Amino acid sequence: MAGGDKLGHLAAFGLLMLIFCMIYDQRVTRLAYAMGFIAMGIALEFIQGMTGYRSFDLLDMLANAAGVLPVLAGALALRSHRMRSR
Repeated sequence: MAGGDKLGHLAAFGLLMLIFCMIYDQRVTRLAYAMGFIAMGIALEFIQGMTGYRSFDLLDMLANAAGVLPVLAGALALRSHRMRSR
């Protein structure tokens, strides 16, 4: 399936971010994890490009970030809404 691996990247990084957003409620902590996960996705692509059996793919980097960012945005919006409702 064309693009199927991009969906895998998106889902994996989105799920990873979701798990950490459920564990940590502090805004700054969530932002730090999001930046770390995006940096990890970029680093992993560069490392894969250095191996003889994996390939570097810029679109994989974008898919990784595309998994992290909407979950982060949703978690921050939900936290903000909860704080205002108190």
